[in-house]
Amino acid sequence: MAARMRTFASAAPSSRPGRNVPGSRGNVDEEAKRVHRVVLDMARGGDVLGAIRALEPALARHPGNKHLLTTSASLLERVGRTDEAADALHEACAIDGRDAAPWQALAVLASRRGDFASAEALFERATQVDENHAPAWQAWACFESARRRTERARELFRNAVAADPTHAPSWQAWALLEARKKQYHEARKLFRKATLAKEDHAPSWQAWALLEAELGRTREARKLFGRGATCCKPHAPLLAAWASMESRIGRIEEARMLFLRAHEADEKHAPTILQWSAMERRVGATGEAKRLLAKGLHHHSQNTHLLHGMALVEKAEGNLDAARQQLMELTKGGAKARGVAFHALGKLEAEQGNFHKARVAYQQGIKQGDDSCRVKCYLDLAQLEVLQGTLDEARRLFETGAAHGGHSDATYVQAWVRFEKRHGNENRTRELFRASVDLSPQDPRVWLQWGMWERSRDRVEAARACFSRGVKHTSGNAFLWQAWAVLEAYTAQNVESARRLFVKGTKACPEDAPLWMEWALMEQSKGEGAQRARQLFEQGSHIQPPHVPLFSAWARLEESHGNLEKAAELDKQLSEIEAMQRGVFRGTP
Repeated sequence: MAARMRTFASAAPSSRPGRNVPGSRGNVDEEAKRVHRVVLDMARGGDVLGAIRALEPALARHPGNKHLLTTSASLLERVGRTDEAADALHEACAIDGRDAAPWQALAVLASRRGDFASAEALFERATQVDENHAPAWQAWACFESARRRTERARELFRNAVAADPTHAPSWQAWALLEARKKQYHEARKLFRKATLAKEDHAPSWQAWALLEAELGRTREARKLFGRGATCCKPHAPLLAAWASMESRIGRIEEARMLFLRAHEADEKHAPTILQWSAMERRVGATGEAKRLLAKGLHHHSQNTHLLHGMALVEKAEGNLDAARQQLMELTKGGAKARGVAFHALGKLEAEQGNFHKARVAYQQGIKQGDDSCRVKCYLDLAQLEVLQGTLDEARRLFETGAAHGGHSDATYVQAWVRFEKRHGNENRTRELFRASVDLSPQDPRVWLQWGMWERSRDRVEAARACFSRGVKHTSGNAFLWQAWAVLEAYTAQNVESARRLFVKGTKACPEDAPLWMEWALMEQSKGEGAQRARQLFEQGSHIQPPHVPLFSAWARLEESHGNLEKAAELDKQLSEIEAMQRGVFRGTP
């Protein structure tokens, strides 16, 4: 197969663009277009095999339609029939050798099969065929970026935007490369160029907002999501991503409204339904979660993620047999579906104390699942051994899983860190913390956990270094600022240093009520006393949603100073807030 790809990469392009056969450019009839739309809709719903079968009669009637051929190749690749996918793309190239798109698709296919030499040659052919085809330059740049050839990728991105300065996806992909390299200022400049090149390109606004959210800059992310929603026609992925961000920080009602807008923009958009239902399940509104998933499955009856989501709702409601039945149905699907199902079955059985059944399910997931599910199964199998006290076997599984992809999975490495923290030695734990921050330097949890661990060992300088490096990577994370300030105030006994950190932290995270509360408590106990604490509590009390512990701490401050009327007023506010929040989390108006 690799040899054939190289042959095509070196062959001269066809001199017969758009040859006059049924279904070539200019001769595609409405029936072919209709089939194309139907097939794509089926694939989006998860029925890829059905889409392939539905496409076959159209390909027979329109053998020269390169668009149907490239669609067929994409579907065939998704079910692992890569030889047939390559054949379809070669045929598309032969029909119109001067169209860069099929050459680009061949290059991407070669790269996914690990045939990097052929991929490079095919990307080069695509850009020779049409040097102004920015998507080919962009795809080539992404290929080089994935191989960690950053300078080469930058050079190719420059070619992409030179070929078409209005091609927003090229600017966006380049921005994401710079973000991965922690060049955040440069990434923002490129995102700005993407949105200027095409103001209504929703994916660019979405990616930019998600970067800011990842860096803890929630207010800035919210502004960018809002700009995107204003500049673009209703775009379900952007609105759903915005809703998910709000749900993560506890703004459930805001998230519901955004999910509703996303659903109205595209009622068939499965990720919106999945994320919305997952939020409802987390807050205990399982009936609403089930209703949403049923609606999604009406459109996408074979969607692995929706079926998995329904099984999780059944489990949350205590319908364990129904959950098992749903998951067993999923094990009849492809590698991705099988992996998801066996992993979920393992978790279900483990939670019920059926450890033998859980172990069998995880082992099947390792054998039959795809790479990502295999890593999850190794992880949970290792944690099962920890639960049963077989620590040597747990460590062996962590090491084996790392060799099968876990070493590059941040969640996996972080779990291994936690295991070694409890059961290993300090040097191994530090080694794993270093690996973890290398994998995900923008994840504030890793810096926080590492710093807290060093603090627990009375290594104040090491803890300080972790917190300092952490806020450089994620300056908008309030937990890091708080942990560092508390270290200075209570462990290092340096109140002035702590105060400076609280000032910086509340400037970076002005909407984080717990940070204001912690500062107030420090001033109350070690600093400038009740009046300064009162001012800080007042600052934090205006933040939405209200933070119950802040009002409670403020009320106790007033009570301790004899201000009983103010304390009673705050307790009344506290009761109203608690009642309101109980209603929100139960899903009631």
